[in-house]
Amino acid sequence: MTNKGLEIGANYRANLGQSTLSMGATFTKNRNEITRMAEGNDLIFNPNAQLLGTPVTVFVVGREAAAFYLHQTNGTIKNEAQLEAYKELDINARLGDLMYTDQPTVDTNNDGIPDAGDGVINDNDRVYSGSGLPDFELGFNLNWAYKNFDLSMNWYASVGAEILNGTKADAMTRGRHQNLVNMWTPDNTSSNIPFYIDRAGRHPNYNGDTDLWIENGDYLRLKLVSLGYTLPTDVSEKIGMNKLRLFVSAQNPLTLTGYDGYDPEVGGGNIAQRGLDLSKFPLTQLYSLGVNISF
Repeated sequence: MTNKGLEIGANYRANLGQSTLSMGATFTKNRNEITRMAEGNDLIFNPNAQLLGTPVTVFVVGREAAAFYLHQTNGTIKNEAQLEAYKELDINARLGDLMYTDQPTVDTNNDGIPDAGDGVINDNDRVYSGSGLPDFELGFNLNWAYKNFDLSMNWYASVGAEILNGTKADAMTRGRHQNLVNMWTPDNTSSNIPFYIDRAGRHPNYNGDTDLWIENGDYLRLKLVSLGYTLPTDVSEKIGMNKLRLFVSAQNPLTLTGYDGYDPEVGGGNIAQRGLDLSKFPLTQLYSLGVNISF
């Protein structure tokens, strides 16, 4: 396995009239790739990263460790014509079921390029679907002081990672997710939300290894912001203090993301479950009012 990366940092400081300003920015990028595996192991499904009881990440040459390998889907079976065609893949299919894609594995033209499926939906139809490893990460911090006021903030961004929304998957299989209000029914045939079937999550409509649960994991977060005011020295000395500073601060007050779960920062310390949101407890927002006193 190889890791090739780049990290760049830059800082700027200046005095602007009666104010002082300092800024810092970082850019981090890492490309992880499995280059060789033991003989006879072309692809290994990772049993330590499961969604609804099914492994969803793999180790395979040419991809990052713990990459998502999922079935691609093509919406729901909306009418009788689609149903009859799809029954060639699944004889038990019904209207409102999720349609799996039969990936090309057969070379019908004898040109060395697969151009048709084999008529069977199995693990061979699972394809690379991204991973929890971001393309790059950004950090930005700012400190600004003007007369007796001071402002500081810290921003962080992650771009290019995917997330498997396990919280959503679990709620859907239990019939408790709000999206089921708009699922396919005979009166709502345009919906791509599969019909709910209560089979303890063991129905193809709600298997864990489909792209139904994958989402864009990009986000921008304001991790910390603080605004303070320090009393003039002569005022603080009159009340028996060397320094008195009043401040208001907030931790994680703002997150901009398209992710539908609680928190797009699902972690990456455990490579096996990177990008897999298994009902992770979200970060806390903390707002504070405070006083710093020096005697």
